[in-house]
Amino acid sequence: MAERAKLADLHHRYCRLLAMLPTNVDELDELDISQIADLEMIASEMSAVTNQQLAILHGLMQDHPL
Repeated sequence: MAERAKLADLHHRYCRLLAMLPTNVDELDELDISQIADLEMIASEMSAVTNQQLAILHGLMQDHPL
């Protein structure tokens, strides 16, 4: 259950950061350093997710779509 909570937190942070990203590529320069650092950290965490964890994340995304 702790793993599901950890993945739920990762999913929440990922969704929050996606919501902050500009929709126009030209506006990407407006991201501040902390947003870029958060994106890099989440990308690193996401790359370490196993197939089993991906299945859990998929379920979370079905329950709480973007």
